[in-house]
Amino acid sequence: TIAKDTVADASSVDIADSGNDGVISSTDDLGNTQLSGSIEAGGRITGLTISDGDTTITLNEGDYTLLADGTWTANVDVSSLTDGTLTVTLDAEDANGNNTAQVTDTIAKDTVAEASSVSIADSGNDGVISSTDDLGNTQLSGSIETGGRITGLTISDGSTTITLHEGDYTLLADGTWTANVDVSSFNDGTLTVTIDAEDAHGNTAAQVTDTIAKDTVADASSVDIADSGNDGVISSTDDLGNTQLSGTIEAGGRITGLTISDGDTTITLHEGDYTLLPDGTWTANVDVSSFNDGTLTVTLDAEDANGNTAAQVTDTIAKDTVADASSVDIADSGADGVISSTDDLGNTQLSGSIEAGGRITGLTISDGSTTITLHEGDYTLLHDGTWTANVDVSSFNDGTL
Repeated sequence: TIAKDTVADASSVDIADSGNDGVISSTDDLGNTQLSGSIEAGGRITGLTISDGDTTITLNEGDYTLLADGTWTANVDVSSLTDGTLTVTLDAEDANGNNTAQVTDTIAKDTVAEASSVSIADSGNDGVISSTDDLGNTQLSGSIETGGRITGLTISDGSTTITLHEGDYTLLADGTWTANVDVSSFNDGTLTVTIDAEDAHGNTAAQVTDTIAKDTVADASSVDIADSGNDGVISSTDDLGNTQLSGTIEAGGRITGLTISDGDTTITLHEGDYTLLPDGTWTANVDVSSFNDGTLTVTLDAEDANGNTAAQVTDTIAKDTVADASSVDIADSGADGVISSTDDLGNTQLSGSIEAGGRITGLTISDGSTTITLHEGDYTLLHDGTWTANVDVSSFNDGTL
């Protein structure tokens, strides 16, 4: 008798990741990916390769372990192979040289997570979080790889950081996510949102960030009113029709209110009544001749380019265009209302008052024919405006002085 054996038993091949989830990922031991299978007992492996379609690794005798019962194992480093489908191909023959049918097995290699995205937007969609936005519901959004998970999501002003946990955001099956966060506690400046994620196979996605400016406080404004004489008082000697107002607001902002008032009457200046430069400096000329004497108040309201309201500022100046009434008196030494030969003609007393702080611009005594002019030094003028002088009237004709 003789045996006839023309067909080898079927072979088998299997490739498995170390995590046993059916995908070779970055969390697996890429350098020791396990191949295994079986051929007919007593046979031999004639070809064993693994390929990504472009690169092929060939395992030779010594790269695998083949037992007498035909089972075999091998560890292979797949780190150099491209992500995608890896194919293991096995050729074998039995002890009698019969070739077995070629067998293959495949596995997905996925070691790189898809890029994530993150965005932060203000409710006004102008690219700046301002006081006019809904600070309590600032929207974060973005995407991660489908089936992945968010491993870290934070927003920070550089000093304070808010961490969002699962439940603080909504993550959909397609990988898109949204969250609302309260940024009212953050300092003005740059806010940074940072997201970390991994895909379904545990591959870590590159960290991504987005930034937005938070500007909820307008710079301080200023206002000034000045008289043309620059002495701090608007008087009748100033150009009342061109009293100058000036000041500053935040660069790029706008004036929302500008008035001047004496307490009873108010003049409102509109756009076109003032000049506002890009750097925020502004000037205006206003006619204050119709105002009552007293304190004039200029009031300025403004907002910055992002709609934040600046604190209202004011300035005041005194308007004094009418001097207080002056007084003058001449008295004889006998106090009987007539200068006679019994009086001290050489020391006839003049006295009176002017407005406190004022000055005497002319002081004379005359009999109608002769006039004596008293100059500074000929009289005494006190701070309260009272003044006195002694004058010699002996040279005057009798009559009315």
